[in-house]
Amino acid sequence: VYRGKFEDQTLCIKAIRVARHQQDDTLTVSTILTEMAIWAHLSHPNILEFYGVYIFDVGMPQLCFVSPWMENGNLDQYLRRRPEVPRMPLVLDVAEGVLYLHQSNIVHSDLKSENVLISREGRALIGDFGISNVVTSSGTVFTESPNGTARWKAPELHRPEGNLRATPFSDIWSLGCLFYQILTRKIPFHQYHSDTQVLFAFIDGRVPVRPVPGTFCDGIDYAMWGLLERCWDYVPHRRPRCREIRDFVVNLGIKDNRPLALDRAGNNRSFWKAMRVGSDIKLNNKSLERVLLRVSVFLHHPS
Repeated sequence: VYRGKFEDQTLCIKAIRVARHQQDDTLTVSTILTEMAIWAHLSHPNILEFYGVYIFDVGMPQLCFVSPWMENGNLDQYLRRRPEVPRMPLVLDVAEGVLYLHQSNIVHSDLKSENVLISREGRALIGDFGISNVVTSSGTVFTESPNGTARWKAPELHRPEGNLRATPFSDIWSLGCLFYQILTRKIPFHQYHSDTQVLFAFIDGRVPVRPVPGTFCDGIDYAMWGLLERCWDYVPHRRPRCREIRDFVVNLGIKDNRPLALDRAGNNRSFWKAMRVGSDIKLNNKSLERVLLRVSVFLHHPS
């Protein structure tokens, strides 16, 4: 991930390494572009804005995803630096963002604190959805969970005999883990020091440990803990839908004193214009048409 500058904007440039195999190069790149086209169609206050794709060609071409740079970093960094901020508004932010994705027929598949960014106004924005699926879409299945992802992933995604494809239900497990981290200031399964220990906890049917009553945590009363336990049901279809979760949080009557989000609608347009002017890449209209057709089919008839 690189930090870039365009006019008066600070940009986040995330380089994606595409494995170069002659047989599946076209499919892999096409899948990445399809995911990016879907991202470009999303617009919500709690979804990280997508500026575009930049092709960086030094020796071997790299696809770079361009989005706004979030000065407050990710959720984990923000919670560590700002322990005094109210937590329930962040809970609602995340719930609203995931609800929007599910209503758009999109499964995030990698919900964790590193993939939730915090805006200048202190609002949570979900990013990096679909990227993990894109990278492994050529048929290779990765059972390892890099960077501690196992702590947030639903147990059914770790079972060798199970269906490793993420679903809205697996997102709900991860959403409960995000709520837990926001409200307790601890990562899920914090008592375990390795992913291997977390996987053994899944085998035993365990869930994140409940905070001791009276300890410093925001908003985890009996009702909230009951909701989290439902999110962590080991039978996926018994987990609550995201709309129910969002409505539960809204009905808590959360006070939100954060400043209004800035209107950044013009920022991406100026970036797109500059990229078109400075680009010497000629579009293959037939390939573009195939990509857009795949996007249209996905949005109207999701698998």
